[in-house]
Amino acid sequence: MYTVLMSGEPYSGGTIVKLGLLFSLLTGCPTKPPTAPGTSAPLVYPVLLFSENNLNVYNDESALTTTRAATGIPYTLYTILDSSGAQFAIQKVTDFDNQSGFLNMGTKSYCIFLQLKSKGAPNLDKAKDTLKATTHRYDQVQNKNAADVAIDGAKSYRELIEMCGHPWDWR
Repeated sequence: MYTVLMSGEPYSGGTIVKLGLLFSLLTGCPTKPPTAPGTSAPLVYPVLLFSENNLNVYNDESALTTTRAATGIPYTLYTILDSSGAQFAIQKVTDFDNQSGFLNMGTKSYCIFLQLKSKGAPNLDKAKDTLKATTHRYDQVQNKNAADVAIDGAKSYRELIEMCGHPWDWR
């Protein structure tokens, strides 16, 4: 059975289904919102959360996904490097139990869900170069040469991440 459109061309019910499929491919399928704190990809801990000028090491998922409004960081500006060498961009952050910063003065902790996108796995030397550039812009690192020597000496991603958790050693 065909029906005629105003243009005079016939279409069938199957055409609507095909157009719907095409539209869903173009816009992407809706994803279910997260129901609990965590990450969208499994991570090997400890992990390093870094930006152009900051380093933060987290030893477990709970530490990574718990924050406060007063000290909260703009997660989407950061990259995650885990102990296996996998690198992730943070696409979206979903808050859980976050009250108004005005009501609790930004001091109450709350949990988040991090939607991650894989950025592949840089080889260890590339990761070292990236982190040396970060330490050169990081205020807590006063002895840039000591940081370079320490980073160059790391023999694994885990060792590299753990030493980045102590930037005060590079004073």
